[in-house]
Amino acid sequence: MGNGAPGPDSSNDDVLQWLTETIGVDPREMPPEEMMQLLQQMAQYTSASAWEQPTEPLRLAAPPKSPQRYTLKVSLDGAKPPIWRRIVVPSDVTLDQFHEVLQAAMGWTNSHLHQFTPGYDPRGRTSEKILTDFDISEGDEGQPEATIRLDAMVTAPKDKLHYWYDFGDSWHHTVVLEKAEPRAADDDHAGCVAGRRACPPEDIGGIHFYSSIFDAAEDSDHPEHEWAREVVTNWGMTREAAATFDVDAHDAAVRRALAGGEALRRFIGDMDAYPAAIRGLFDGLAHEAARYVAGFVDAAGVEEPVEVDPGDAHSATAVIRAFLDHVGDEGVGLTAAGYLRPASVKVLMAELDPERRWVGSSTTEAQTLPLLDAREIITRMGLVRKLRGRLLLTKAGAKLRTDPVGLWWHVARRLPVERPDEGGDAAVFLLLHLAAGGSVDRSMDEEMGMLMAVRGWRLLDSPWHHGPSAWRSFIRNTESVLEWASTGRIYTRGSIELETPAARLLARGAVSIA
Repeated sequence: MGNGAPGPDSSNDDVLQWLTETIGVDPREMPPEEMMQLLQQMAQYTSASAWEQPTEPLRLAAPPKSPQRYTLKVSLDGAKPPIWRRIVVPSDVTLDQFHEVLQAAMGWTNSHLHQFTPGYDPRGRTSEKILTDFDISEGDEGQPEATIRLDAMVTAPKDKLHYWYDFGDSWHHTVVLEKAEPRAADDDHAGCVAGRRACPPEDIGGIHFYSSIFDAAEDSDHPEHEWAREVVTNWGMTREAAATFDVDAHDAAVRRALAGGEALRRFIGDMDAYPAAIRGLFDGLAHEAARYVAGFVDAAGVEEPVEVDPGDAHSATAVIRAFLDHVGDEGVGLTAAGYLRPASVKVLMAELDPERRWVGSSTTEAQTLPLLDAREIITRMGLVRKLRGRLLLTKAGAKLRTDPVGLWWHVARRLPVERPDEGGDAAVFLLLHLAAGGSVDRSMDEEMGMLMAVRGWRLLDSPWHHGPSAWRSFIRNTESVLEWASTGRIYTRGSIELETPAARLLARGAVSIA
């Protein structure tokens, strides 16, 4: 059976089981009108069954005589209210590249299989199959999507291309060419210029369940009420969030998606030039995942030179310099348990938290968490060390405490603070995101989660999806260093001060190869 679809010899029970697994609900429990609508959609879009062999070669148009830029509208079929995106791409992108663009534009996570079918054969019943890498590995016959240009599939306004993502949830998309216009040969600009509503969550159960989930969660008489309410609650879903669309975030994602391939080629050609933390992001990744990560590296402009003004360096290193100055040439004594003595705590907190935002105790270091964290971070950075009951400057600490620019670069080159097994990959992503000018918001948290999933990291202590900011809790030390650069204060009382020129510059210094 192709993709698990029932064949001509399948029993009624086989068909019923396949329908239940495909749409996420037993069709016998659906209202008749919804079942009819579902069957109509499946009749229109279900891919070719295993016993139906394509009989017609793909109709591929010749390349245009001059470079073109396409404007296309991508609609999620069956979505009510409509969910759509308007994107611009070079017409000569290959379909494997266009797949990446569609994932970014819609907001999918590229976690499932996909399939393109031509506009004249949306079900893929009669035309030659367009092969993904997975199809090729399975021995399927057809033409690889990596060899087919977009402008071979759609050439004139109103031409269509169909895109099916996730054969379980069955997200079907219709791509319509709206405009073709000339472009310069070296203009590879791509972007998302408009859209409506957020993409459904992955693995939610398909368009049928998603379209009714909020109504079901709010209606105690709905047959899916308990399940829908549990999903909405545990996944943190709201009607307001579902209605939002951030064009800037989606535009940046599309740009990254198309730039990732070229960025990956540059990285492979000179990987030793990149900081170790960035090189580590690519360890063990397959090509598609590496291309995704390379898009973030490219967006961060890591190849652009970074210069820091002495005044800016002085401000950005104020917290660390104050700590180093307090330790001084002679060092400071520690308690028997290895903490700073109360006198040191009092002096440092008076200087580094003059507004007294820290509401806890400031008499012992063990109870003054911002200062305890700061000492441990500064120790990790190789600027202070413990020896025979005292805290002393290292050679680097002694040299750099009077050199703000040198200290700034020392700190930048030791970010992130966290090791890979402590969430360091998430911290590298934060640095890349800030260096690229990104906002610290839910969208960033979701992208961070996606990158961590691509890297193979999982949070396994709950069967439910974690909140979008789950990984942020692992990288507080790196965030603290960036906040010190932003504020000159050791504690900001819950406000996250990361979207500042000082934090972005330090992030750029951390990931720069120039």
